[in-house]
Amino acid sequence: MPAPLATCLFVGFILVLLHRSAKRFERSSFGLLIPTIWLCLISSKPVIYWLYGRDADADLNVYLDGNPIDRNLFLVLIASGIVVLTRRSIDWRTIWVKNRMVGLLFGYLLISVLWSDDPFVSFKRWIKAAGDFVMILVIITEGNPVDAIAKVYLRCAYVLIPLSVLLIKWYPAIGRYYHRWTYETLYCGVTTGKNLLGALTMISGLALLWHILDGLEPARWLKRLRAAWAEIAVLIMCVWILAIANSQSALVAFAIGTVTLLVIRLRRVQANMGVMLWCAFGVALFMAAFTASPKLRAVVAQALHRDANLTGRTDIWDAVLRLKTDPLIGTGFASAWLTPSGAALGHELGIGEAHNGYLETYLNNGLIGLGLLLAVVIVAGRRTLEQVAAGTRIGRFYAALLLSGLVYNYTEATFNNNNIVGFSVLLTAQAIGRRQRVRGASRDTAVDRSCVARGTALGRNG
Repeated sequence: MPAPLATCLFVGFILVLLHRSAKRFERSSFGLLIPTIWLCLISSKPVIYWLYGRDADADLNVYLDGNPIDRNLFLVLIASGIVVLTRRSIDWRTIWVKNRMVGLLFGYLLISVLWSDDPFVSFKRWIKAAGDFVMILVIITEGNPVDAIAKVYLRCAYVLIPLSVLLIKWYPAIGRYYHRWTYETLYCGVTTGKNLLGALTMISGLALLWHILDGLEPARWLKRLRAAWAEIAVLIMCVWILAIANSQSALVAFAIGTVTLLVIRLRRVQANMGVMLWCAFGVALFMAAFTASPKLRAVVAQALHRDANLTGRTDIWDAVLRLKTDPLIGTGFASAWLTPSGAALGHELGIGEAHNGYLETYLNNGLIGLGLLLAVVIVAGRRTLEQVAAGTRIGRFYAALLLSGLVYNYTEATFNNNNIVGFSVLLTAQAIGRRQRVRGASRDTAVDRSCVARGTALGRNG
C-alpha cells in the first residue's frame, strides 16, 4: 500500500475514533483539552523534531537546556491549566489536605534545586515536572472526573498508537532507528526510543482494555464487542507494537496490569481485600529476592529470553551506586547526571538514567526524597484499595495502573520526569474519591470530589 494512501486511511480512522469518543462520553469543559495535549506531548517526540527532523537534537541541546519551542509550549500549557483552575470553584485548602503528601514531595524536590550543580537547569526541570500535577488537577476537577480520565487516556491512545503503526510500517525513517553498537533495527513510532514506545503502548493498552471491560454499558459479550470494535482494533495494534518493540519491561508490566484488570473483577477478590494485600506483599518480596539472588535472576531472565543481568541493568545499578552521592539529600532534583562524575559515567555507558525509578530518585534526592516517594505510593495504594473494595470501575483501572507502573520502574526510571507512566502513578495518588452514581443507577463510578469543598460545584467550563 502506498504511503500516502496509508496516511489517509490512518488519519481517517483516528478521526472516527475521536468522533466516537465525543459521542460516547458526557460533555466536558474545553479545559480538558489542555491535559490531553500535555499527555500526548510527554508521550511522543519533542515538537521541535516534527519541525526540523533528526537534526533538531544536533542543533539544539534538547536534553540539558531544552529548546525554546518545546519549552514555551509547555509553559503555555501550564499557565493555561492554572487559569482553568482559577476559574473553578475549588477549595485549595481541601486540595492541600487531601494531597499533602504529594505537595510535600514536590516541595522537597523544589528545595533540592538549591544544592544542584546547575540550579537553573534543575529548576526548569522541576517546573516541567510540576506541570504533571497541574494537569492532573485539571482532570480531577472536571464535573465527571471518571469520564475525564477516560477521555484523556483514550484520546491519547486513539492518536498516538495508530500514528506509531503508520510510522513504523510506512515511514521507517521516522518510526525506526538502529542500535548504536549492533545496528539492530529498533522501533520507536511517535516516541524517541523503544522503551518510551513500550511505556506508551503499555498504558494505552491498559486504558483500552479497561474501557472495553468496564467503560461500556452492561450487555452481552457479543454486543459489547461489536460496540467496542474500534477500541479492540487499537488494542490489537498495542499488542503488535509490544511484540516488536522488544521492551520486556513494558511487556511484563502490561501483563501484570492485564491480569489485575481481569482478576480484580472477581467478587471473591473484592470481598477479600486481604488477598490483594498479600499479593502486593508477594510482588514486593519477589522483586527483592530477584535483586538479591543471581540464580533467580537467571531463571526469570531465561524465561524472558534475557541475560541474567537484565540487559546490563544490574551493571548500571552497581556503577551508579559507586557515584557516592549524598545518601540523605542526593545531588538535587534531576541533577545526578549533571555532576562531573555522573556526566562521565553517562558518557561511558551511553545512558542518562539509572534504569530504576527508585534508584534514580535516591541519586537525585537521597533517602528523604525516596521516603517521600514511597509515602506517595502508599497513599495511592490505600486509596486504590478503598475503591476496589467498593467495587468501582475506576478502582480497577487505578489498581492496574499503579501495579504496572511500580513494576515498570524497577527497570526504567519514570518518576517525576514527564513520562506517561510517572504521570499515571501520580494520578492514582490524587484522583481517587468516594463512590457516586453517574449516568444511571446501573453503573457505579468513582468520582473524585476529594479536592473540592463540600457543597460547591466541581468545575465550570474552562
